[in-house]
Amino acid sequence: MAGTANSGRRPTPVAEQLIKGNPGKRKESITETQFKDGELQMPETLGPDGIEAWRFVIEQCSQVAGMLKPIDQISLGMFCHAIEDVTEIRRHLMETGKRIGELSIAERKSLREAEGTAIKLGGRYGWTPSDRVGKVFGSDGGPKDPLAELLRKRLESSDN
Repeated sequence: MAGTANSGRRPTPVAEQLIKGNPGKRKESITETQFKDGELQMPETLGPDGIEAWRFVIEQCSQVAGMLKPIDQISLGMFCHAIEDVTEIRRHLMETGKRIGELSIAERKSLREAEGTAIKLGGRYGWTPSDRVGKVFGSDGGPKDPLAELLRKRLESSDN
């Protein structure tokens, strides 16, 4: 399905490229886009559940230097809206005493879409342990990996 959001592989992070090497001997880019630091503005359209999610995420991510940048504001807002939608639908289920199987097809689809969006966007920020595997956050790049440093030096010397 060409042109869909799921088409193609996601780019491999530079640190992972350095560890794996370049078996295909293709031209490499060992730089990544660096975005400016700054404050994130909470979307005005968030309701109480979305605001609570926003504050929780900001609190957790503020403990990791360099994790969130202003460029993340839109996707983080979308994540909080999705959390809000899931919470609203789940709250409706509790209030009415319905089970998921008793929902209309449209209601089930809305719930699954909201859950899918929350999971997908949350995974980009490492919300689950499996999403955090292999990711390094922080302005200093975290602890230095001796192998990655060796490979970086070899790549730089081979380019000269």
